[in-house]
Amino acid sequence: MDAFYLNLFVKNTKELVSAKVDSKVSKGSGFGLFNAGAKALASAMVSDDKVSTGIAAKLCEKVPEAIASMGIEASVDQKWFAKNYVVLRVQVKDVDKAYLLEKAKGKEFADKFTTMLECFEFFDISDALKTADAKISSKVLEMLMLKLNEVLPVKLAENGVEVELTVVPSAMQAEFFFDVAASFK
Repeated sequence: MDAFYLNLFVKNTKELVSAKVDSKVSKGSGFGLFNAGAKALASAMVSDDKVSTGIAAKLCEKVPEAIASMGIEASVDQKWFAKNYVVLRVQVKDVDKAYLLEKAKGKEFADKFTTMLECFEFFDISDALKTADAKISSKVLEMLMLKLNEVLPVKLAENGVEVELTVVPSAMQAEFFFDVAASFK
């Protein structure tokens, strides 16, 4: 199966560092001045790279779990980072076609489609089987890209992380990446 890329710009790295300091140093402890100094020091010492790659590591762990609940087996790997920009590659490994078809079109349709695929195998009509697999794979990737583009920023915002996300198919990633990378010069 194919892959696609999540291009993630973390917009509030400094605020995330400050929030982490706040969670470690109690505001009611009488250390208000200490807390302000600790936040300033931490914001200066902790790089955008560190914050962004920390978020990326969590996404590499959590996104495959979320996708699995949709009947899709995938891996997510960090491929590149600079400052607040992180590139993650999502590789779809397997798709539970029957499960996805049942969710999208209903049980009756899924059963008939599964029967059709079994007939293709039985009669050794490999071209038809390949065409069906290719169409399903294409639809799954398209749907997954749209879903992640919609859901990930919302889920991250619920945890205080503001991001700009651009989901890009493999065929367009190089051009997108080099346009972004040029802006870091």
